[in-house]
Amino acid sequence: MPPLRQKLVLVVDDTPTNIAVISGVLKESFRIKVATNGKKALAIARASDKPDLILLDVVMPGMDGYEVCRHLKATPATREIPVIFLTGVTDAENEEKGFEVGAVDYIHKPFSPPLILVRVKNQLALQSALRQAREDRDQAEELFHALQAEVALVARLATMGELAASIAHEIRQPLAAVVNNANAGLRWLKHQPPNLEKVRAALKRIVRDSERGGDVIGSIQGMLKKGEQERARLDINDLIREVMRLVQGELKNRGVSSRAELADDLPRVLADRIQLRQVILNLIMNAIEAMVSVSDGARLLRVRSENHGDDGVLVAVEDSGSGIAPEDMDRIFETFFTTKSEGMGMGLSICRSIVESHGGRISASRANPRGSVFQFFLPTAEPSDHS
Repeated sequence: MPPLRQKLVLVVDDTPTNIAVISGVLKESFRIKVATNGKKALAIARASDKPDLILLDVVMPGMDGYEVCRHLKATPATREIPVIFLTGVTDAENEEKGFEVGAVDYIHKPFSPPLILVRVKNQLALQSALRQAREDRDQAEELFHALQAEVALVARLATMGELAASIAHEIRQPLAAVVNNANAGLRWLKHQPPNLEKVRAALKRIVRDSERGGDVIGSIQGMLKKGEQERARLDINDLIREVMRLVQGELKNRGVSSRAELADDLPRVLADRIQLRQVILNLIMNAIEAMVSVSDGARLLRVRSENHGDDGVLVAVEDSGSGIAPEDMDRIFETFFTTKSEGMGMGLSICRSIVESHGGRISASRANPRGSVFQFFLPTAEPSDHS
């Protein structure tokens, strides 16, 4: 922060005597610039060497001090410059008007020179403190977002750890199919004459299975990626299908059947792919875990997407588990609250933070006849955007 000696004060007054007195008392502590009318004052305020504070006379020919202050506060480049009015007008109505147009203080004429010096120093010290407070706040927000990203990554790693066995199975399946089809292709090539039609079919299956394995690996890489948010226009159905592929092994292991009811022609949402995928994965994994203890009746996972009027998209994840206890409903999204014996209580809290940071909302309710429904709403990328 520069010392007070380097601060620039602009004195605006149409009376030479006032300018001389004010400049004389301030020049030992500050750099001084002078303007004798509102037009010149605005030109100096908008220059590259902007004043740190303006002492502004109210009654001047042409443009009065109120109008000058309005112009200053209406321009982003000069909006933050503090203005102290100097005036012989002492009624309360005019003082109120001065504060309404953006002044930070009032000094009445005839003024005491030492009082002007004290008021200017105090106001500049206050502005420096406010600037430092804003910088501290911005740094704290940056640190908070960085920590939030780290916590989200830890939660993703924990979720992927739970899925490790299922993911390995999902990768082994297409790899085994690739090997089998390659061997089959080699056998058909050894035929006399070679059965090229069968070889072509085997190669097509190899391409299909390789792409399937690549999709699984791509999903894993996306979930473990660490970096800055990158928001783009996304098809939320694509993300749901991607996550559903990722959890297929877990669904089989847990004896859970699944049904995806995805609306056609959904509008795009403006979102970070990694974060939104994390929300969907967390909700689906929670739904699967909620059905582990179900011994009577089907274990069914339903994932729905639908239009929410003209302003957004709704995604719902429903399970047929035991449901949320009524006493837990209001706390389900709180940080560190969990009903699992080994849970961290971070998953749903992170989901809420991500959804709300995208301008959306998330909620939970009991399903009928049993189970739970977690749903979130996200606004569309653009009004009526179906492209």
